[in-house]
Amino acid sequence: MTNQTSYRQGDVLLIKVEDREDLTNEASLILAEGEVSGHKHEIIGGSVVTHGWGSERKFVRSTGDTVLAHPEHGHIKIDKGLWEVRIQREYNELTNRYVAD
Repeated sequence: MTNQTSYRQGDVLLIKVEDREDLTNEASLILAEGEVSGHKHEIIGGSVVTHGWGSERKFVRSTGDTVLAHPEHGHIKIDKGLWEVRIQREYNELTNRYVAD
């Protein structure tokens, strides 16, 4: 078994972090949704948690049977542990924004 430290699926990146006890608020299992296609990057068999209500920082808590699913990018099995969710952003001189999938 290999120890992964990150996973990338399209514009979604999961980075392995140390477990935290202060992450208790359940959040949507959909990490990102395509503006054009409507396809979703979705967690199956795990949970998505945040530090506080309305927090934009999300974490995936994987039991070892957790999958990051997407109809075009395929499914990725996520190792057990806590994973910080990062969404790729675009930048130009006027603003930055999340990448449109």
